[in-house]
Amino acid sequence: GDGEGILSKLVRNVFAALLLATILGPTHAVATAVVVPDDVASVQAAIDSWADTVIVRQGNYPERPSIDHPVVLRGLGPGERPRLQGLDIFNTNFWVTTPVLKVDGISFSGRVEHTTVKYRPRHLEFEFSNSHLEGGLYFFTTDPDDVALLTITNCRLAGTSWARAYTVELRGDTIADLSLSAHDQSIEECRFTGGNIGLRLSDPSRGTVARNHFENYATAIEVRDTDGTTLEGNSIAHCSTGIRILGSGAQVDGNTINSTNTGVYCDCIELVLRHNAIIGGTGPGISLVDVGSVVVEGNVIGEHGGPGILSEWFGTGSSATVRGNTVFRNHGSGIKLARPPGYCV
Repeated sequence: GDGEGILSKLVRNVFAALLLATILGPTHAVATAVVVPDDVASVQAAIDSWADTVIVRQGNYPERPSIDHPVVLRGLGPGERPRLQGLDIFNTNFWVTTPVLKVDGISFSGRVEHTTVKYRPRHLEFEFSNSHLEGGLYFFTTDPDDVALLTITNCRLAGTSWARAYTVELRGDTIADLSLSAHDQSIEECRFTGGNIGLRLSDPSRGTVARNHFENYATAIEVRDTDGTTLEGNSIAHCSTGIRILGSGAQVDGNTINSTNTGVYCDCIELVLRHNAIIGGTGPGISLVDVGSVVVEGNVIGEHGGPGILSEWFGTGSSATVRGNTVFRNHGSGIKLARPPGYCV
């Protein structure tokens, strides 16, 4: 009868719902926001609630939470930032159209780490702003497509940091030592405070490093095997080596380099050096070693303990254009072409 038909239909609907839940996996109740400690006692409990936004009030939280899904983690308070002991990020449950993690206004006393634990999901996006990463940042991943975008704005990165992402954007940060492996990067208006190597770029990356300040490093900027990187308008002082270019090459334009041992050291395939001011140093202003193709034009190079421009060796098929430079008060030659034994210059 009608009662049996209704019951049969109800059973079919319940079965279909159970089947769908089995296929899709567990679902999570999503709250708009959770406040720590008002709503829950710990930051980890707030993250595990699967809220869209976790708001953390000012205070010291003796925990190192882990995040494995998209969420906004935001500090709240008029004074000091809320302080955590670090952060672990895993890619396990970033199964959404826009897999974004945002962190704003948080201090981390320990290192922030991202680890790829599964092949998928991939193409994650991480955004850090107005935060202190006192232990630095480290990515345990070998594939640049694991993280599509890393954005760091107005943050402080202490210690030694290493990150790999397809695109990296940094603006207005204070940084100690940072190594990046990326296809594209934009690093602008950051302050590098001293250490071993301020900024190290590697892999076939392209992009711009512009208007940053570096001071008190063994090497301020090292560019290795990149493709189309431009170093523009940076200020470098009191470093052993200002800029080191290795491998493929780069364009170095409009930088100011003061009080170094070697201003610019290049052992690369292709190099353009234009409109740089390289003043004061114990060694050569520009040192060129086995460069395939080089243009040195419109630079001001002076007051060095060695030659203004030192070219140690150009191999067969190499080309060099040196013109329009101002070279003055160096303790060696203005331009010195050194040759290996058995070769003519």
